[in-house]
Amino acid sequence: MARVVPFHPSLTPQGVARLPRTRRPIGRVTAVGALLSVLSVFGSVIVAAVNHMESTFVAWAEARHQREQDRKLWAMAQGDPRLMADLVALQQRDDARGG
Repeated sequence: MARVVPFHPSLTPQGVARLPRTRRPIGRVTAVGALLSVLSVFGSVIVAAVNHMESTFVAWAEARHQREQDRKLWAMAQGDPRLMADLVALQQRDDARGG
């Protein structure tokens, strides 16, 4: 017994002949890959620059904090002769080691 299977009109031999062959858009894929590569390189450069800026800022903040602490210690030493004597002794000891 034969079965009749209905076909969609686009699947007739004439309909199949009219369908364009699908090609992989190599140019588009390559362009997207190139764009992602360029963005990756720029991203890496930007991340490195931000990390450098951050480490520079941290060093600057630490130096500023140290200067402020030195200023406070010097202000206290000017009012206390014992503290001033200790600071002078420490400075002389550092000078003797380094020079």
